[in-house]
Amino acid sequence: MKIIQTLLSCLFVLQLQAQVTIHLTLDSSLHKTLSGRVYIYTQSDTAKPVPNQPDPTQPMFAFQIKEWKDKITVALNNQLDHMPVNFSSLKPGYYKIAGIIDADPTERGSFNPGNVYARNNVLLHVNEKGEGEATLRFTSVVPAKQFREN
Repeated sequence: MKIIQTLLSCLFVLQLQAQVTIHLTLDSSLHKTLSGRVYIYTQSDTAKPVPNQPDPTQPMFAFQIKEWKDKITVALNNQLDHMPVNFSSLKPGYYKIAGIIDADPTERGSFNPGNVYARNNVLLHVNEKGEGEATLRFTSVVPAKQFREN
């Protein structure tokens, strides 16, 4: 009985954990509806830019979207794919964030034609309670490659 009470107490505490919330917006000039995988990259050293590729020393998060065309709000929690830590493990402080939407998961690589990205390096503040909020605006599409004829 005591074990069950302890487990329930732990679950209750986990549910009370503060969250980091990211509001994602899609620039209206893109005129697109998107499905794919969203990757959010972070950089804890705000003097540096957010990396273009996954950096194993910096937290990164990913989740699926389907038929997105305007705004969505995402609570970054333990249920999202993450590496090396989840957002509830982030230390208080400031982080730069940026994102990319992989619109064609059959092609490997972040900068494939049709992918949409937010490179404006938004600043996210995570407070002592583990709470934070930011808005990330996806504004650019990776253009199709131009091949020159010989």
